Amino acid sequence: MNDFFAAIYENDLIGFYAEGFSGELYNLFLYQKYGLTLLISVVVFVLCYYKLLDKPMFAKFIYWLLVLIVAVVFNFVFLRIDSEASLTSAGFSYDGEYLSLALVNALYAAIIFFVLSSIVKFFSVNTSKIPF
Repeated sequence: MNDFFAAIYENDLIGFYAEGFSGELYNLFLYQKYGLTLLISVVVFVLCYYKLLDKPMFAKFIYWLLVLIVAVVFNFVFLRIDSEASLTSAGFSYDGEYLSLALVNALYAAIIFFVLSSIVKFFSVNTSKIPF
């Protein structure tokens, strides 16, 4: 599973951080940890909006956008803090790569949130027309 998430995070279009950094993330199985955290957290946020907040009051684009922003910020902050703490405790020091990886993770969180919203919204009663 680490190979799967490493391929996603290190693709030519997005993966723009140093090779040593990505090698250490791979060796410490952090890609697997971050990929699973990304998927699980985004699914939870989407389900929270479309199932827990499935009331006419929340059937507005602004609430959907707010949940999207919270999901993106959560994934960004989690990865930024955890990657630096994990690699620092393993004896490595990188400067801008933590931020780059966190930005990539935030971008993936937004994309996955949007895709899942397009699918899950049909199972909702009141929020089925949100975001479009």
